[in-house]
Amino acid sequence: MFMEVPDWLLGSLNRPRDRSEFAGECLLPEDSASTRALAIREIMALGPAIAGAGGDPHTIVVANRALDFVTPATALEIMDEYWNEECAPPWDVEDLERKIASAAKSRKNPIQYLAPEANFEKVEISPVGTGGDEDSDDEGLRVEHAPDVFFDVSAPETLKGVIGCGSVTMLYGAPNEGKTFVAMDFMAAVAKGEPWMGRKTRQGLCLHVAMEGEAGIKKRYTALHREKGANGLYLMTELLALTSETNRDTRRLISAYRKLLNATGMSPGVICIDTVALAIGGDEDKTENVSPFLKAMRRIAQDTGATVLLLHHPGKDESRGPRGSSGFNGNVDQTLYMKRGRIILQKVRDGSKDKAMTFSLRVVEIGRDADGDPVTTCVVRDGAASIADDFDPPVARLTPALRAAFDAVAGAAAEIGKPEGEMVWLPRADATKAAQVAKRKAGKGNSAGARAVDDLVKKGALERRVVGGRIEIGVPAEYVTPRAAPVSHSGQGVGNAVH
Repeated sequence: MFMEVPDWLLGSLNRPRDRSEFAGECLLPEDSASTRALAIREIMALGPAIAGAGGDPHTIVVANRALDFVTPATALEIMDEYWNEECAPPWDVEDLERKIASAAKSRKNPIQYLAPEANFEKVEISPVGTGGDEDSDDEGLRVEHAPDVFFDVSAPETLKGVIGCGSVTMLYGAPNEGKTFVAMDFMAAVAKGEPWMGRKTRQGLCLHVAMEGEAGIKKRYTALHREKGANGLYLMTELLALTSETNRDTRRLISAYRKLLNATGMSPGVICIDTVALAIGGDEDKTENVSPFLKAMRRIAQDTGATVLLLHHPGKDESRGPRGSSGFNGNVDQTLYMKRGRIILQKVRDGSKDKAMTFSLRVVEIGRDADGDPVTTCVVRDGAASIADDFDPPVARLTPALRAAFDAVAGAAAEIGKPEGEMVWLPRADATKAAQVAKRKAGKGNSAGARAVDDLVKKGALERRVVGGRIEIGVPAEYVTPRAAPVSHSGQGVGNAVH
């Protein structure tokens, strides 16, 4: 039995679907740092896209959530930088841009409709103490006569010889290097007044401001307290926009820490900002964002007496230091760089530098889930952490066979490598050929060279990067000796290389 299709239904089938009346409409010309930070928190809470598990539609959901707060350009920036790296596999930037454009075209609400600036009028507040009275312009400024200046040499340090009390310190390293584990372990030691990395600590109240991965961070704290104890260490899982020394979140953080000091009777210890990227809210490359942020960190340190510990990432070229503006390096008191179980003291004001701390992590079980499977996380291994004036580099710990392969690669780097900062880079194929020569001398097969290069990268003796789609291998410059020009001496042949 057949029924005639109504005309209205036929018309709707033949007519293309109307786009949303809000397609592509932005309510604001640009995004504020605080709204950008809010958008980051919202998309990270939704979780990553997983291939084969609804990854495509989930990406549209995440894109729409970002567009609730920010423009498509900012949505692409924050999704690619923060959310995309958790996806399996990550999206190509072009594909991600198309997903965001698709979400923007089919929205039921205008873009940025949840941004606070789109819903509230800006209220200008005059800075405290500005009343136009020229006679009081210098009020509060402290001037001391040089002979009267006194430095208390008995003043304690947060970590003796490394981190001063009330300083601003940056700990940076690539993702998955263990920055948060190390920071938590350090704060647990400070909170109890126990030595850390072989150095004395000044006991004080510690506050960890963790702005991402709330569930994961709580799992880590469960393990830390069970294994080592964490009394005197507090956790705050709030997304704060610490964009200036006078903004609301900066004042709230200072107030919250002071209240904890009053309630516990403890001395100031450490306030850890985890991470800089979320707290700064804006573009880390722009001085106009970094400078007010660092002033806010200095204000927090001054008004609380605590050491401010900033957790951050390196740039694409790790030899150039922390990601973003050069102001990070110039305006913090200490800079510590983490890589492969090492913490290098790159900058220590009025203290000893060029030292290294070493650490390792151990896996601990904190319980069983509903299926009876173990739930695990890590803590810093007791007894593994140490600090030394002369750090034993990875090359010094190589087996004789791997050291021979390393020396061969270093020799190739001396001939054809390209120096960049502390490393000399050469194509992976050339590094493999050099290592293969050394392996053949040891009677190994044709694939031994590639395996040796991979092993040397894993052990930290070599580095690997991708430039323009080509894999390059980096050799520490201190191991690369430039080859001398051919020379001729009596009794010697021409062209004998001198090393």
